[in-house]
This record gives sequence, C-alpha cells and structure tokens, in this order.
Amino acid sequence: MTDSPRARTQSSPQARLDSGDSTGDVAPEDDGSPTRPGREDDDPSARSGNEDDSSEEISESEADSLPETAESADRGTDSDRRLLLDAMLGKLARYLRMCGYDAAYALDRGVEADAQLLQLARQEARVLVTRNRRLAERADRSILVESKQILDQLRELRETSLTIELSDQGAHCGSCNGNLETLPETVDRPDHAPAEGPVWRCVDCDQLFWKGSHWESVRERLADL
Repeated sequence: MTDSPRARTQSSPQARLDSGDSTGDVAPEDDGSPTRPGREDDDPSARSGNEDDSSEEISESEADSLPETAESADRGTDSDRRLLLDAMLGKLARYLRMCGYDAAYALDRGVEADAQLLQLARQEARVLVTRNRRLAERADRSILVESKQILDQLRELRETSLTIELSDQGAHCGSCNGNLETLPETVDRPDHAPAEGPVWRCVDCDQLFWKGSHWESVRERLADL
C-alpha cells in the first residue's frame, strides 16, 4: 500500500456479506442502503467540511466529538481491507461489505466533517474512500472515487487492485458493518429462510443474512464489471 491519493490496495480472498436478510432477499441497489437522500449525487468538490483545506489541524471540539469505539483500540492486522467511506458512498459501502471488506460508513459512525473523517481513518487504521479530491490528498491513505454511478465506482476500485467479488462466507453486516456469525443449527430459522445452507447473524444488530434469490444476480453483476 502506498501513501498516495489513489492508494493501491492489495487484497486476498476473504468472506463477504450475503444478500438475503431477515425480511427477505435484499439486493444492494434495491434496498434501504445506509445513505442519506441527496448525498451520493452531490458535487464532490463541494463536499468539504472545511472551507480551508490547506490545514489538517483538528480543532479540540471536533476531536472531542469523535465517537469512542472498541475498534479504535483494536486496529487489526489486515489494514488494507479496513475502509472508511465518506457520506456520498453509502451504497458503495454496502457492496464492499458483501465483498468481505470492513467498510465503515461516515454517517453510520456519526462523522461528516473532513477533519473528523481524517482523524477516524487514522485512529482506526482505515483507508479513506472518498469522492472529494482535496480530502483524498490530505489523508494518510486514500482511494479517490470520481464516478457517481455505483457500477462505475466498483470498476474504479477494481482498478486500484481491490478484489470486487462475492465469496462463500459471511463477514460483515450490509446494514451496520457488524461482524457476522453463523447461526447455530439449534436456533430456528425464519420461515422465509432457505432450509439448507448457512444463515448468518449480525452480532451488533441481530439481522439475518443468507444466499437469497438476488445473490446470483449480484455475483453476475460484479463479474461483468
């Protein structure tokens, strides 16, 4: 990984979030992904939380407002798979979780200002994924995404050597990015879940996931990038 505005992120095969949930099958483009209306189509050049981008200093009030999390202390060892996506990339975050990435989303974490994003990325050893060129240049490690459309964004990430494909195991919740665990056989499955095959449960929000009817279409969509 190089410390440049367009980081080359090497990744190895890893588990990813499946596309079914406790309310039925969910495709990333069709569900209520963790985005805020109007955010993803905003002009990235206007998405700076600070008028003056020449300084990386973080004010005391901004630093104090950063949420304290367990992840702050445990940075993990596979930092090239730990990402932080800005407020315009909520749908992209969901796709990346399905591909096995620990993809934190700014608005889920209660941060939006540039200084807070930079601090959180450093604090948790995450690569910042952003549509804001000036913000990307200020981050220790970053990937600049220039496209507005989700499939084009995924193509851009693939060009940076990120692995954009589904695998067979659940890793991160598509809704909240929590870790997934395999539902024990002793626990009753929902009536609408498949009778066979793994079912995963988010340890944070308890949402259930499995390989539903949309999983294959998502896999094919990614394979055609």
